[in-house]
Amino acid sequence: MNSWVLTEEEKNKLTEQDRKKYETAVRYKSHDWANGPFGGWVRGNDLLKELGWTEQIIIVGNRQLVSLIKPLPTV
Repeated sequence: MNSWVLTEEEKNKLTEQDRKKYETAVRYKSHDWANGPFGGWVRGNDLLKELGWTEQIIIVGNRQLVSLIKPLPTV
């Protein structure tokens, strides 16, 4: 499981609008064509960042490795 993916319990806590946005982001990120600068992962990451995920960029040589950290659950 990817670290940015929500569990079922976490998904159930989302509002209807946020859940739709989350599901759209997951579809973008999971397509075969999701690579490249204009691919779905960029669009998916943007949607997840709107929902509170934070972007982490690690630079290794001439590459940038982008990952998302999901928000901490609120009590």
